[in-house]
Amino acid sequence: VDDHQTANAHGFVRAGGAIAMAQATFAPAALTAALAELLADPARLVTMAERARNAGVVDAETRLADLVERLAPAAAAGARCRGAEQAA
Repeated sequence: VDDHQTANAHGFVRAGGAIAMAQATFAPAALTAALAELLADPARLVTMAERARNAGVVDAETRLADLVERLAPAAAAGARCRGAEQAA
C-alpha cells in the first residue's frame, strides 16, 4: 500500500510527538530543513519526546500477543467447523 506509514504516524502527529512528511513530497532537502528546524529548538524536541512517549502504548506487543493467544483457539475451532461443514 502506497504511503501506508502516514496512517501509522497520525496519532503521534496529533499528540504533538512527531512531524509528518508526505511520501509524495519527501526529498533530501525537505528532510534536511525539517531536521535543522527541530535541532535548532531543543526544548521542542524534549516536548515532542514526552508527547510521543505518552501517545504510545509501552507494552503494545505483549497485549497484541496475549490477544492473539486468547483468540487463536476459538478461530482454529471455527475454521475446523467450517471445514467439516464444507466437506459434508
